[in-house]
Amino acid sequence: MYLLSDSVEIVPSVGVEAMNWKIVSLLMAVCSAGYSAINVQPLLEVRLQNHLTSYASPAGTVFRCIVIRSLEMDGRVLIPKDSVISGTVIKARRVGLGLIHERAGLQLSFNEIEMPDGERYPFQARLASIDNSREHVTTKGAIQGVLAANNPGNLLNGFWFKPTSSLFYRTAIGLTGATNQVWAKYSMGPIGIGALFAVRCAILPFPEPEIRLPPGTDMKLRVNSRFPLAEEGLSSPTPEVSDGFSRWLGPKLDKISYHNGQTAPDLINIVILGSPQAVDEAFATSGWLKADPRSLWHSSRVYEAFSSREDYATAPVSRLYYRGREPDLIFEKSLDTVTQRHHIRLWQAGTFEGQEVWLGAATHDTGIKFQVTTIAFTHKIDKDIDIEREKVSTDLTFAGCADTRRSLDGVAVSGLYQSGRVSTDGRLTVLTAESCSLDAQADSLPNLPGNKVSRLARRVILEARNYLLRDNTYYWAYKMIRNRSLSKTMAE
Repeated sequence: MYLLSDSVEIVPSVGVEAMNWKIVSLLMAVCSAGYSAINVQPLLEVRLQNHLTSYASPAGTVFRCIVIRSLEMDGRVLIPKDSVISGTVIKARRVGLGLIHERAGLQLSFNEIEMPDGERYPFQARLASIDNSREHVTTKGAIQGVLAANNPGNLLNGFWFKPTSSLFYRTAIGLTGATNQVWAKYSMGPIGIGALFAVRCAILPFPEPEIRLPPGTDMKLRVNSRFPLAEEGLSSPTPEVSDGFSRWLGPKLDKISYHNGQTAPDLINIVILGSPQAVDEAFATSGWLKADPRSLWHSSRVYEAFSSREDYATAPVSRLYYRGREPDLIFEKSLDTVTQRHHIRLWQAGTFEGQEVWLGAATHDTGIKFQVTTIAFTHKIDKDIDIEREKVSTDLTFAGCADTRRSLDGVAVSGLYQSGRVSTDGRLTVLTAESCSLDAQADSLPNLPGNKVSRLARRVILEARNYLLRDNTYYWAYKMIRNRSLSKTMAE
C-alpha cells in the first residue's frame, strides 16, 4: 500500500534537453490529473541485493536494490517491478569500542534506476523505513543504530528498590546495575562486586550496537525525482475470482478469529490454493519461516531476544482459533528484532476442483506491550491489516511462487471497525501457490569486528557512558519535559 497524496513532488534531476518522450508523457499525465502542489512523495518498495554494515561498508560503497512491487499512480505504472536502483554509502559511523560513538549510523544515497528493458535514468529518493528493523530511520533518511546500553535489561534496576535520594548522585558501584542493590544490602567487598558484575554480564546479554543489513532486507523509499513512464503504461486491474469458487467459499468464510474467547483483530484476509508442500515451498522461498510451537523453552528464547534486541526468526505466536480450530500452518518473517515481524496463520478449508484451500489471517506485529489481564508481554499489531495482506501477496508473487493475485469481496466485521481495532476494505486476496526453489545467496554478512575481550571492553565503556549520562533523575526529568513539549506542539 502506498501513501499517495493528491500531489506528487517532481524535482528536476536532469536538464530539459535530456528528457525523452517517456518523461514528457508522464508529466502530461500528472498535470492532466491535477497533481501540482507537493505534500507526500510516493513510497517505493525495494529489496537490498547486497549487505550493508556500519563497520564494513565505508563511504563510497556501492549497493543495489530491486523493486519488488510496481509503483503505480492513477492507474498508471510509474516504476515497474524488477527495476534495479543503484546507490552509494555517503557516510558510515561504527561504534568500535564506544569511546567516540555510542550509536552506529549509515547515510545512503540513491542515484540511478535501471528499468527491466535495460534503460537507465538518474534517480533521487530518500530512505523512509527498513522493514522490521530495530534501527531507526530519521526524517532525513539516515539510519541510526540502537543505544545498546539503554536496553530492556536496565528495567531490572527499578525492581530492586524504592526511589531514594541516591538517585540524585552517581557512584561507581552503580555500574554493576541491579546488583549494586545486593552489594549495598550485604556489604560485599571489591571481589564480590567484580563477581556480581561478571554474573550480570553472563546472564544478561548485551545488544550488538553495529548496524547489519543482510541481502534481502526490505526497505521503502520516498521518491522525490522524475521517473519515466513504463512501456506498458496502464496497470492491469486485479481480476476477480470465478463465481463457482465464490459460491463454494461463501459458507466456509466468516473471517472472525478468537483469542482467549474474545474476538481477535486477526481477520481472514487472504486465501491460498495449493498442496501443503507447495505452500511450504512458496513461503520458504519468499523468506518466510515456520513458527516454533509454544513452550517454556521457546518463551525463554523470546525473552532473551527481547532483552538483547536481537531477532528470533521462528518465535512462537499466540494461540488463535478460527471456528474452534488452531491454525494448521504458521509462517513469519522478520529482520533483526523480535518485537516486529510479519506473520500469517493458515487454516485448511477443504478442496476445490482438486486444489486444497487455505484461509489465512495475516497481520504485522509492530511492537511489544504489557497485557495486564494475562500479566504477560504481547505484540501490538498494525491496525491497517490490508497492508499485511499486500505484503504476503507481494513476497509470494515476486519470488515466482504464486500466480497473479485475484480479489474477492469479504465479509464485513462492523464491530471491529467501530471499535477502531482494525482498518480494512474487507476484501480478500486469492493466490495459487506454485512449486519454486530458493536461489543460493552469494553475498553474506561479514563477521563482526573484534573478539570477546574487545566486546567486553566495549560493553563496559558503553554502559559507563549510559550510566553517567542517562541513568539519573536529571535526564529523565529532561525527557519528561521534552516529551510534554513535543506533545503540546503536535496538539497545536
